[in-house]
Amino acid sequence: MEKFLIFTILWQLSSSLTMSPLRWCTISPAELQKCNNLARAMEQDAILLSNTYTRLECIQRSNHEECMVLLYQEDADIVQLDPHEIFIAGRYHSLIPIMKEVYDKSRQYYYSVALIKKGNMSDVSSLEDLEGKVGCFPSVASMGGWILPIAKLIKTGAMKIVDCNNHIKSASEFFSGGCAVNILSDKYNPLGDNNQVLCSACGSDLPGQHCTSQDIYAGYQGALKCLLDKGDIAFVKHSTLDRAVAAHPEDFKGAVEELELLCEDGTHRPLTEYEQCNWGSIPSNAIVTTSAKSLEQRRNIQDFLKELVNMYGKKAEDNPGAFKLFESSMYGKSHDLLLSDDTEALVDLAVSQQNFQRYLVGNIMNHIQTVRSCPVPQMRLCVTSFAEFSKCLKMRTALHAQLLKPEMECIKGESNFDCMSSIQKREADVAVFEAGDIYSAGLMHELVPIMAEQYNLETLEYYVVAVSKEDDPDTDVLYLKGKISFEE
Repeated sequence: MEKFLIFTILWQLSSSLTMSPLRWCTISPAELQKCNNLARAMEQDAILLSNTYTRLECIQRSNHEECMVLLYQEDADIVQLDPHEIFIAGRYHSLIPIMKEVYDKSRQYYYSVALIKKGNMSDVSSLEDLEGKVGCFPSVASMGGWILPIAKLIKTGAMKIVDCNNHIKSASEFFSGGCAVNILSDKYNPLGDNNQVLCSACGSDLPGQHCTSQDIYAGYQGALKCLLDKGDIAFVKHSTLDRAVAAHPEDFKGAVEELELLCEDGTHRPLTEYEQCNWGSIPSNAIVTTSAKSLEQRRNIQDFLKELVNMYGKKAEDNPGAFKLFESSMYGKSHDLLLSDDTEALVDLAVSQQNFQRYLVGNIMNHIQTVRSCPVPQMRLCVTSFAEFSKCLKMRTALHAQLLKPEMECIKGESNFDCMSSIQKREADVAVFEAGDIYSAGLMHELVPIMAEQYNLETLEYYVVAVSKEDDPDTDVLYLKGKISFEE
């Protein structure tokens, strides 16, 4: 019997060594450290784990967008994402949610609330009055801390749309300062022209940390700290303050007495009334993986994560040295590492729910569309050839796939003069003309140029050149009579 038990243990250990590890993507040194601590704990407890995964590999990237790319390329397996990030992951990277966090009282959602300092916002009686304030946000990708409040401000008309395809510019015009990390990342600043208004209140000065996921004001507790140090208003979870006080009482001492809630209607309420004074409910965060994984592989990941919760999810005080899956306070000032600190369990998502559109229930998709709304409903481009028309249709499809606004419509004209007439009659909106036609469009149809093509010169010009055959020495610009010419 003893020989059989020893053989079983050795077989399990050899199986764990040959099985591929599960690769978890992290976005900060502190999160990487927690992940590596989990990996070491798993090595010590490998005999207790099932044959799904017994080893963990930890990978670090700068932000969740880079993690999404890794998962899409199948160079990582899982990462935990916020609901808005789940939308981006599913819409652009073919990732799917497979497990979601559960909070206190079996709650599978949280409230987005606005915190303000008592007595500091007496001039605010409506959303319009928030203009010019200093705002603190967990991240530009946060559903409850950015998308929802910005969508509410846009929908009510308090915040004017400055750029149809960049709501950061609209927010930068509305708030006088603040911190919303990652507004300068490639994903949210593709043209490199975002200003730094919403980085002005961020807390880290070091390059690579300032206004990024590594900033001390990043995340929900970071936004709360930003409010206490520099801000006028912070958008956080309803549980953020309690968690912050419990984890770092030295940093948030007195905050409970100092803060109150700001409701959508402009009224102020005590912190305890978050169920009556909130900006909306948000589905809980979720673990995502690539949709390329088979159903069996997804189940293996779900089983593995459930075993992690069973082994390391307890917050027992009798073993302070044990690894704690839902706690991050021992990693410096960090919070919500790998999973949210207020998580109490993880729940499987059925196969039918493993889709970002089915996971983001309620008004979540409406809020996401609102921040991408545009006062110009469509743009009708007039072209004059079938080749241009075909290219226009492909361009329309590409713009729609990237959710770029306004919607594009293609119109076929017989000539440039036909397109000029269509624009004058409001049957088309724009067309591309060369300099001579621009003169005619302005003279005869009262059209104006709004954008210009730029080539490989510093100015908006190009050179007109004459080209002749090298073996024709008789051709001279002064003696062209009788020559055969071709024009483009």
